[in-house]
Amino acid sequence: MNIDLEKILSQIGCSANKLDNKKEQTSKKIEYVTHYVKEWIRVGCMSSKLNTLSFVDGMSNAGIYRDGDLGTTTLAYSLFLEAAKSYPNMHFNLVFNEIDPIRFKIFKVICHELYVNQCGGREIPNLKLYCSNDDINDFIADLSNHDGLLNKYGSLTLFFIDPYDARTVDIPPLRDYLNNHYCELFFNWFSSDHVRNPNDNAIKSCFSGIEIPAGYDAADYIAKYLSGSKKMYFSFPFRNKNNTELYQIIFVTPSKKGLEKVKEALWSTFSGREYHRNERTACHQTSMFELDEGRDFQKESYGATIRDLILDEFTAKDYSYDEIELFVLRRSMLGPNDILRFVVKPLIKQGVLLKNNRRGKRNYKDDSYRFIKGTGND
Repeated sequence: MNIDLEKILSQIGCSANKLDNKKEQTSKKIEYVTHYVKEWIRVGCMSSKLNTLSFVDGMSNAGIYRDGDLGTTTLAYSLFLEAAKSYPNMHFNLVFNEIDPIRFKIFKVICHELYVNQCGGREIPNLKLYCSNDDINDFIADLSNHDGLLNKYGSLTLFFIDPYDARTVDIPPLRDYLNNHYCELFFNWFSSDHVRNPNDNAIKSCFSGIEIPAGYDAADYIAKYLSGSKKMYFSFPFRNKNNTELYQIIFVTPSKKGLEKVKEALWSTFSGREYHRNERTACHQTSMFELDEGRDFQKESYGATIRDLILDEFTAKDYSYDEIELFVLRRSMLGPNDILRFVVKPLIKQGVLLKNNRRGKRNYKDDSYRFIKGTGND
């Protein structure tokens, strides 16, 4: 992207100190979410049921880092610009909110520069940019007043919230919005803040009465709470160089397709690892899991673990392939193309899962399955 950052800062009258330095985990987080956004746009534009895609960032920051690299939402805007030109019948909305007035101005200028660079003087009538300068919790409370924009028939919304800590975003109102609207969410929840400061009043205020049971994984509990009864979720941890967890990116979706696509993004970005750990040196060495044979080894390991979980939780009755698939997508790093090879067929071979063959011996995905009595929690 040809962005003259020095010129923009001079134009606004601020220094580069107003911008964040980009850490290693930040780069991987941007890569991960942006990979998903690319697929989300592609799938949305190919769907005959959709006519509007909206990307909503509740805490957008300046949209650019000190090194000149774009942030997640300005990259999403750039992707929207290209898609809007290619799909003139699809409507695109980018909604961003930033409470800091200087960073708010920088973000708007960056978007204008992207528009000029990618579109010249050409008008793009099917792409709209909406701006807000509010506190994140006020922004969430106000979102329901814009259902005509974000939640009309044929629309799909992806919500992105990336705070600096666990003391900023009120969890219950966010859950209420998710449960009352058809949308997806990427939410960066700082589990490390909760571990270090469980009695912090600001964190407690964000929980607003939520009690995490003793011995329960806090990030998983928050993800499950946010998803409610209508949505599915998957969390991915980020750790520092000392292998201590910093935060988890919680993904919430109403669609199994969302889980499938987020797994593709995770495998593409992190080569099948169960978490991202910052490197001790700047030199990256290829992991065995980035090689095809290493990936098969890793998937077999995940398969063995999830097979044990399935036998613990599934009772001796019939289940559809979809029910087994959804459990695996939610509880492991395996994707949809891994389930037959690393889960279903090994369980059949093990003699604990019976394929009913209602659609023939070769049709696995449209069939039902019975866990043989004595293998589950009878």
